[in-house]
Amino acid sequence: MDLEAKFLRRNTDPITSHQSAMDILPKVTLLRKKVLQVVHEHPRRTAREYAYLLHDMFPEIKLYDCFHTPNRRLSDLERLGLVEKAEIRKCTDSQKNATTWVITELGSDLIYESMTDFMQ
Repeated sequence: MDLEAKFLRRNTDPITSHQSAMDILPKVTLLRKKVLQVVHEHPRRTAREYAYLLHDMFPEIKLYDCFHTPNRRLSDLERLGLVEKAEIRKCTDSQKNATTWVITELGSDLIYESMTDFMQ
């Protein structure tokens, strides 16, 4: 089983769901990388705050997608050990208490490696 795809479907899902998960995997992987980059550059923000930052940093992502992406991808990244929950505080957008996120050492290493690969 592909580690990247395992969070996109359940073992009990029909084969069509497994096939769909594999079809969208490239897009989801790219979105995970972008969310990780946003968390790296802007730690201790809420998912809703990351939605705005994601759109600012990557305007090619549709605004609609920006509001759904952080919640879904932060959960994936947490399960992969790349980000972790930090403190709870009032979100500057919703004015409700929300969890903030930080990148882990493993996530920072991945960012550094991808930057190094890009420079070569």
